[in-house]
Amino acid sequence: MSYLKRRLEKELKDSDFQKEWDESELEYVIAQNIIKYRKEKKLTQQDLAIVLQTSQSVISRIENADQNITIGYLKDVAKALDISPMTLVRQFPETKILKQQNK
Repeated sequence: MSYLKRRLEKELKDSDFQKEWDESELEYVIAQNIIKYRKEKKLTQQDLAIVLQTSQSVISRIENADQNITIGYLKDVAKALDISPMTLVRQFPETKILKQQNK
């Protein structure tokens, strides 16, 4: 289990964290999916930034769920990754499992 999964599993036991997680879950799912599909395409953040005509720091903020993106930009990211925009909003199975274990 990765550090992130272990940390999330621990943090989800805290009711305040659980509430925050539920409220920002969509942002985290999108961020995780961008990372997943970027890595599958063997792209660095810089590579993706070049395609999107932005900076690496913007991609980093998006992947850390520190920056909200518009639906239009979500579509641009999906196009750059050669996937459907809906793919970016689908939830990872491991996130669902972590949530189910802590309910």
